[in-house]
Amino acid sequence: MSNATASALRRWLRRTPQPTKIRLDGEKVVAVAQGANQWAVTEETVLALNPSRIEALDSTGLVLRALNLRDEEDDEPAKKTPVAEDRFNQFARLLNEAHAAGATQHAEAYTKAFDYMVRLVDTFAQRLTGLEKAWSQAITQSAQAQAEAVLARGEGNGDPAGAAIAAMIAAQAARAGVNVNVNGKAAKKEG
Repeated sequence: MSNATASALRRWLRRTPQPTKIRLDGEKVVAVAQGANQWAVTEETVLALNPSRIEALDSTGLVLRALNLRDEEDDEPAKKTPVAEDRFNQFARLLNEAHAAGATQHAEAYTKAFDYMVRLVDTFAQRLTGLEKAWSQAITQSAQAQAEAVLARGEGNGDPAGAAIAAMIAAQAARAGVNVNVNGKAAKKEG
């Protein structure tokens, strides 16, 4: 019963003009039940006999309306025609190609994005290396300038303690790799 559900059948039976008999498949005739549940009982009877076509009849036997309960296609097993198979295969092929094309596009997009990110990280790494070198040079130059200023102050006032402190600072600066001038000569690294 593909065209009509049970409730649709009951509505069809109750439509006006209301039938007094129901003919099943053009052969069997069923009287409409009487009482409060007449349409439910009649519906159950019709469904139990499993007809493919029903006709609503009036009291004189004239057909009021008719209803096919099964499609004609339901009676025959589904047969695949070459045309339908070709269309199905074509649809499957197109769907597969679309899926493959979409996957390829995503893979290409991810590859491009990853390559861009690698270039970006390389650029940042190069810039960071350059900044670290510049910072190291600036610190070294600053330490050198401070050490030379301390040495110049220590030697310039003739204080023997200042000369000793200046020599110690020059030795520490030499160990740190900072060139400072002591008495006009660059301090040698002690090793």
